[in-house]
Amino acid sequence: MANDPSISRVKDWVKDWVIALDLCPFASKPFQQDKIRYTVFKGTEVFDLMDQFIEELKILSNQSDTDTTILILDQILEGFDDYLDVYYFLESKLDDFDYEDDFQLASFHPEYCFEGEDESSNSHYTNRSPLPLIHILRVEQVEAARTFYPDIESIPDRNIEKMDQMRPEVIKIKFDEFKEEN
Repeated sequence: MANDPSISRVKDWVKDWVIALDLCPFASKPFQQDKIRYTVFKGTEVFDLMDQFIEELKILSNQSDTDTTILILDQILEGFDDYLDVYYFLESKLDDFDYEDDFQLASFHPEYCFEGEDESSNSHYTNRSPLPLIHILRVEQVEAARTFYPDIESIPDRNIEKMDQMRPEVIKIKFDEFKEEN
């Protein structure tokens, strides 16, 4: 699966968007050290996705040399509203399976849209990705990151400012490169 085109697209997005624009000040180190696990869900049923999600939590629990997992949803949840419903459902499963102290989720989707923001706002591109993604983060690493970046809550506002400084047509051209198959 390492040569999967979906993984290549997401890795390119992480390197050339997330890291290059410094949208996540913590992404570079695990990316460079190859400590991000990329896995692709190729199914079409949400029930099967839940099974793979739980399996990914177990794998991440047992692999201390892996910092984080990006679960790539290759053929499911292309609509943003359906994606959010499933994202929140999976987030609730962290509690159900006693992982709430160990992991937290971050959401990324090609059609990501912040509630209350104009549909054409550049801000949405802070959470837009080439494919629907569920990013599983270790809580302990997020807490440790606060030591190095004490104002972690300011990151989203800082990122929105970056997006607002870019021309919409430049963002679209660059971002569309990630959405195309390699």
